[in-house]
Amino acid sequence: MPHPTKSILITDSGADQFLAGYVWRRIGMTGRHIALTGPIAGQDIGTVLPVSSVAAKIIDAHGKTYCGKAHEVLHNTNPHQHESLLPPAQARAAGNAVDECPSDALTPTLTTVTRNG
Repeated sequence: MPHPTKSILITDSGADQFLAGYVWRRIGMTGRHIALTGPIAGQDIGTVLPVSSVAAKIIDAHGKTYCGKAHEVLHNTNPHQHESLLPPAQARAAGNAVDECPSDALTPTLTTVTRNG
């Protein structure tokens, strides 16, 4: 398990929407915002997050570097939001293959945790 303050990308089949943590950089905005109905990362119910396009440097377990981009993402810049939650269904709808049991997974900082939703 990664250190609790290390940024990680989690393939979360229970997530409704991609939630990008603070390590992702905003590259575009839709002008829409979402108010949270449940607390996350120590934030209060009602926290408002922008729907954005984001990008992050992703490094696989072999040290290969990629530029990850995502659209229609809730972007949470709170420094306590270390996890970025990627719903496999959203990734597949965008035409990506998703291995929910990766042997070497991608993250913004080298580690991936896969949760069963």
